[in-house]
Amino acid sequence: MGLLLGTKRSLLDTRRVGYGTAYDQPNNTYNADITGCTLGQTGIGDGATSFYFDGANDRVALSGAVLTAMGAALDGDEGTLALWLKVYNAAVWTDGNAHMAWRPFAGSDDELVLVKAQNNGQFWWNREGGGVDDTVVETGLSPTDWFHITMTWSVSSGVSGELKAYRDGVQRGSTQTGLSAWTGTLTQFVIGARNVDQRWYGWIAKAAIWCGTVLGQSDITDLASV
Repeated sequence: MGLLLGTKRSLLDTRRVGYGTAYDQPNNTYNADITGCTLGQTGIGDGATSFYFDGANDRVALSGAVLTAMGAALDGDEGTLALWLKVYNAAVWTDGNAHMAWRPFAGSDDELVLVKAQNNGQFWWNREGGGVDDTVVETGLSPTDWFHITMTWSVSSGVSGELKAYRDGVQRGSTQTGLSAWTGTLTQFVIGARNVDQRWYGWIAKAAIWCGTVLGQSDITDLASV
């Protein structure tokens, strides 16, 4: 099951349900709530569009029956998040603010987070399951063009589970192990502004989540190519 901003790109997993311009594809049944975003913006260069987030309160969120449906589909123990990001300008990397890109949240012990951190030039890939936190941090970042982010997680992989972080199709940092089982119920599913302190400032395109599917390197490389 998945969420897609902009025109759907047909590849990979049949277990993904896309939200085209923040709506469900192919069924058009589960629509997301759009707050303030500017749609139809220039995308990554493949002819598809993107959403602009103003760094204040712009967000795409699920609520009501749609949030419940995503909660039923979401597999906090096995899955993949992927999206394209572009910051408004270089100053975003050094403004001392956290800029949330994506956050499925199931209580204080269970969440998935993709965020430009408060720390200058840092991006964090984070999964917390059952109160056990695993994070990959990349430092020294300052791109002002589009870049691609992927996070995969699997509680069952290897001896003690694996969390992997990718930027532009290349694994970044070390594989995190020791993952714990997801125990919560989804209460928030937000792309963009989580609150007034954590909000994306720039553009987002092709956000997708695969529930129960851990994408491999070849698929991630494909996702990260225009």
